[in-house]
Amino acid sequence: MSSPSRYEPLGNVVIQSWAHGLPVVAAESQGPKALIRSGEDGLLVPIDDPAALAAAVRRLMDEPLLKVRLAQRGLARVEAEFSEAAVVAAWKTLFADYGAA
Repeated sequence: MSSPSRYEPLGNVVIQSWAHGLPVVAAESQGPKALIRSGEDGLLVPIDDPAALAAAVRRLMDEPLLKVRLAQRGLARVEAEFSEAAVVAAWKTLFADYGAA
C-alpha cells in the first residue's frame, strides 16, 4: 500500500493496511511518521518526492522478502498495539493507574 498524503494526522490507513497484511510505503506526514519504523515495518519517503515514492515501491517489487517482512511486522504491530485486546488492556491499565478500575 502506498500513501503519499501530504497531511495524514492519525495514520488509520497505515493501521488498516497492516491489519490486511499489506506492506506500507508512506510519505513522512504526521500520522505515518508517528507509526512507521522505516525499514522495520514500513518505508517512509519525503513528502512531495515522487521519485523517492517510486523508488520505495520499486524496492518492494524488487525485494519480495522485504515486502513479506514489512507486512509481517506491520501485522504484528496491529496485534500487539491496535487489536481490540491490546486497546482494552491499555484502557484497563489507564483506569487502574487512576484508581477507576
